[in-house]
Amino acid sequence: MLRFGDTDVHSDVDNKHVQMKLITSSKVHPWYLHPQLYYDIAVLTFDKPLRHQESVTTLCLPEISLVVDKYEGHLVTLTGNY
Repeated sequence: MLRFGDTDVHSDVDNKHVQMKLITSSKVHPWYLHPQLYYDIAVLTFDKPLRHQESVTTLCLPEISLVVDKYEGHLVTLTGNY
């Protein structure tokens, strides 16, 4: 079970933004190397769709042709903001 949209992780009280989702499948990157965290990415599928809101949004990645053509051999760092 994953929890999305929680704006106060120090409180046990859920607010109207919290969404709880059950993971129905996961696919970890085949080159993931623990503990170095190389290729530290996975695709998760949930039992129900996420509701987009201010505290839950999508991640936008470029088209694969752009990634390969323009960034191959370069270090890329992907972060989120809060």
